[in-house]
Amino acid sequence: MMMPWITPHLTVGHIVFALGISSYILVATPFEEMDLIGELGDKYRQYRKNVPAFFPFARKRQTTTPTEPAE
Repeated sequence: MMMPWITPHLTVGHIVFALGISSYILVATPFEEMDLIGELGDKYRQYRKNVPAFFPFARKRQTTTPTEPAE
């Protein structure tokens, strides 16, 4: 997502290219995710709950409640 924007000299042509490819990625992502859900099912749904779409190293917070300590 960031690769088209990382360049030492942004020309007008490069900006147009970067805008176009970024727009394409944002529009195509939901279609790709639908295909992945169709192919992988619940495994991919669980993965999507735990991992953000564009920054996979930034973990989402877990929404589960903590378990009670064992006695």
